[in-house]
Amino acid sequence: MKVVLTYLATLAVFVAIDLVWLGVVAKDHYRAGIGHLMGDGFNILAVIAFYLIYIAGIMMFAVLPAAQSGDWTRAALLCSARRSGSSPTRLTI
Repeated sequence: MKVVLTYLATLAVFVAIDLVWLGVVAKDHYRAGIGHLMGDGFNILAVIAFYLIYIAGIMMFAVLPAAQSGDWTRAALLCSARRSGSSPTRLTI
């Protein structure tokens, strides 16, 4: 149950930050740089799939290791080593 609540909290925070970033802060920057590639609307199923998968990755590589170790800097180093293949450690949930 803790993992589900952590996932939902991470999802809520990420979506809020992303909405502010995409809708307010960088809106004009993206329009000026890649406006010709942008469509008029968006595919809601693609948006939902992206956020669900992206947050799962954030949970696996950042949030859960940090929660298990109690130290976000140690978790960041472990995840970095894991991705490079230099550490035999495994993530257990």
